[in-house]
Amino acid sequence: MFRKIQVLLFVLALSAGAHAQLAINSEMPSKFKFYKLSDSSGFGKANFEKGKKSLVIFFDAGCEHCQQEMLAINKRLDEFRNVHFYLVSMDKKPAVERFMKRFAGNLENNKSVTILLDPEQSFVPTFFPERFPGLYIFSADQKLVWHKDGQRELDELLAALK
Repeated sequence: MFRKIQVLLFVLALSAGAHAQLAINSEMPSKFKFYKLSDSSGFGKANFEKGKKSLVIFFDAGCEHCQQEMLAINKRLDEFRNVHFYLVSMDKKPAVERFMKRFAGNLENNKSVTILLDPEQSFVPTFFPERFPGLYIFSADQKLVWHKDGQRELDELLAALK
């Protein structure tokens, strides 16, 4: 865990130095590969559900802010309409499974939720989060419409999805 935080901080420092950031209305990045928690199959931009908004949440299983964000979403999941969740973590599979059971049980087997692992750590240099959780909303045509880092009030997130 400590090593992962060191790597994240290093990559973030490099990203900050370059002032890299995804711009609103920019296309979803395409140079990343994640793996589905359910079956370990590869997952890239082409696998995102078309015609539906996407909420990408980059989280760490040990992050208290991530845990609180997921608990809030889990309790009010019925308010998230016409959106597909993509939950991305650099943690190992057992840690993500424990996180989902403890903090996001309603999302775990929901057909509108895809849980992704990022063992190659491609999320950070591609999406440029500054802290956990990283929240990204992409339109139905895969353009970035909203991005925030760090825990947010759920009403702010729901308003951004409208």
